Amino acid sequence: MWRSWTVNSVEGLTEEVLGYIPEHHRNNIRWNMGHILVGWDHAVFSTLGMERRMPLQYHLMFPRESSPAGWKGQPPPYDEMLLHLKS
Repeated sequence: MWRSWTVNSVEGLTEEVLGYIPEHHRNNIRWNMGHILVGWDHAVFSTLGMERRMPLQYHLMFPRESSPAGWKGQPPPYDEMLLHLKS
């Protein structure tokens, strides 16, 4: 249910919307998508004793306390992130 709500909330968004950071906030929707994926990958799979499934790039770009202002390089493509959320 939560995954469906998340996917439905971000599906079809434009690059402009994905990259917009509201005033008094640190992150955009793209960062939140990545952070959800990293949080799940880190918390759930490691708790189950399984290997993480997300690429290292995600863990470097979307950890807690990070923001797009600190990114070195380009974030993963939206389509790739959406596929990860769906799976």
